Amino acid sequence: MNNSFPRLIDGITTFLNDEVAPELKGDFLRGQLYGAIYILKQMRERGDWSVNFVKEELNLANELFSDVQAICDKWSLTPPDASLIDISKPETATNLIEIRDSANARIERLIDWAHDTKANMPQEAWAKLDQALKQYMLQEVRTEMKYTAKSMFAEISQNTDS
Repeated sequence: MNNSFPRLIDGITTFLNDEVAPELKGDFLRGQLYGAIYILKQMRERGDWSVNFVKEELNLANELFSDVQAICDKWSLTPPDASLIDISKPETATNLIEIRDSANARIERLIDWAHDTKANMPQEAWAKLDQALKQYMLQEVRTEMKYTAKSMFAEISQNTDS
């Protein structure tokens, strides 16, 4: 492949904006075109050919697992599997997504465990676990937003390219 995935999507969206949109008659058609362009921009940000998004999610999961293990070691608690994920080897996006999904399932079990054992752990331990989980969730949302294409609501509703 001669062009990168993002460059390919940029070329398609530029063509659609510059060549197709001006020729469309009717607000409905232009609105549909801008909706399609928005979807293409989403694909550009999260394309399977780029593994950066998934690697960032796995790095966040590793930070959480490390924090949880440190907290549990300090208070002699036994969490469900909080071992770090090895992502040092080059992986395909498909493999990384499987690893990410497995990590998400582990995080769900960790959250359930923390809530189920809250009454049996020191208050300070619960506060630290709760803080680590909330920090993870905040960083996960920030990562999602970083890789989400900017909204095209104005273009779709007004049928213009900004």
